Amino acid sequence: MIRKHMIISGDVQSRGLRETAWRAAKQLHITGWIHNRLDRRVEFEIQGEENDVNRFLSRVMRLNPAVRATVDESYLVDTIINETSFSVRK
Repeated sequence: MIRKHMIISGDVQSRGLRETAWRAAKQLHITGWIHNRLDRRVEFEIQGEENDVNRFLSRVMRLNPAVRATVDESYLVDTIINETSFSVRK
């Protein structure tokens, strides 16, 4: 089990990224959260089995070929015991 914190930039807001992430999280049993930052970047933390986390990232990052996303930050953080859902934060 791993937990990853990420911030991505580019043309990533208003492209369905958060909804795509929510759907992928449900399908892959990923927990955590995602939200749009005021600086127009998207920040999220995801937790799950390493293979599922990688599959989640692959789905989210290839959301739309026209969207050019750049990973600004990506690092492992401590897992959260008993976390059971993935949320889209406002």
